[in-house]
Amino acid sequence: MKNIKYFFVTLLLIAVASCSNDTAEPKGTLSVKLSDAPMHYDQFRSASVTIDKIEIGNNANTNSMVTIMNTSMTNNLLELINGITATMVNTEILMGNFDLMLI
Repeated sequence: MKNIKYFFVTLLLIAVASCSNDTAEPKGTLSVKLSDAPMHYDQFRSASVTIDKIEIGNNANTNSMVTIMNTSMTNNLLELINGITATMVNTEILMGNFDLMLI
């Protein structure tokens, strides 16, 4: 009888441990990249751009703004030609309807 009791207690512990948290909100991946448009590159020695912060949100909801990058990043656009890109942000965010990006 003791063995059966231990068996059911062990089975119950395994069942509880295998339960997942289904209440977590779904997430998506957001990647923001920087590139340069084609132009006459021989006219410039450098074309640097500094981005301090990136926020995304929904235009209809002013409280929906989420900061996805808060560190300063400087890139020379002349190094980002012929399809070369610089990844500024690659992060997971809660799924939603985002139609606004502030840089």
